[in-house]
Amino acid sequence: PWTIPERYVVSLRIHVADSDRVFSGSGALIGSRCILTAGHNLHNVDLPGKGWVTRVEVYAGRNGSKCAVMTSSSNFRSLEGWVNGDQTSNDFDIGAIILPDDRIYNWAQGHFGIDPAGSVDDVKLLGYPWARGNAEMEGRPYESQGRATTNGRTLQYLLDSYAGHSGSP
Repeated sequence: PWTIPERYVVSLRIHVADSDRVFSGSGALIGSRCILTAGHNLHNVDLPGKGWVTRVEVYAGRNGSKCAVMTSSSNFRSLEGWVNGDQTSNDFDIGAIILPDDRIYNWAQGHFGIDPAGSVDDVKLLGYPWARGNAEMEGRPYESQGRATTNGRTLQYLLDSYAGHSGSP
């Protein structure tokens, strides 16, 4: 019974070099083979491996330990300002996962579009936060709603968010 926009939100299990640890994140399907997420989910100098992650498992329709569709990718992109710039600034913290096929798109039957935010809008944050502080396949999608304002390039909101929400639409 997945509805739109929930069908377009994915859960990420992020594997890094030089570590057995797995990190969690979220993302948004924006094309037939492209997931938009946070740049720090894909390139992070504070993680073991000090740079690009090695692989990301992408889960669509996740509910507890089950999901409708899963794929994996090691094909990533991020902005030059994030990869070679100041990773303490959020100005360039954006990344993309290029999927190997369109299985997730076929299941979702579409993807997010672009809708510019107004100066004051109601917004939803929808993602997959960590369950009990780990990146295991537990938990369910979490939604938070509230008002957002824009100021230049910045969207500001006071919504509940947790570790693992990084990259949430």
